[in-house]
Amino acid sequence: MTINPQITIILHNLTGINRISQPEGLARLNDRHLPYVARMDGQPVGYGWVATRKASIGELNLIFELSSDDRYLWDFTTLPDWQGRGLYPRLLQTISVCTCAVEVKSSRTDAVSKEATA
Repeated sequence: MTINPQITIILHNLTGINRISQPEGLARLNDRHLPYVARMDGQPVGYGWVATRKASIGELNLIFELSSDDRYLWDFTTLPDWQGRGLYPRLLQTISVCTCAVEVKSSRTDAVSKEATA
């Protein structure tokens, strides 16, 4: 798997914030989980992951598949010094907007592909 240099930076930030190892971060990417990092003044201060195909809840020993329309948000945190400033809701809002934009783009691509083959 080739990793985009931007993803390498995001992984480095995530492993620094939540103390997961680089291999764990790569495993999450291989499972098609999408990382999001909240920054203030360029510094990573929070994060969250979005599962797109399958997800698990380790405490319940539960693994489940997601439909192509579903997303599962998991493993979110804001560093203690930055809590109480509304960063978590803004990160969720950003993820929602980004996810919708990707879905709209995909829908448009599908429509164009269907028109081209008709």
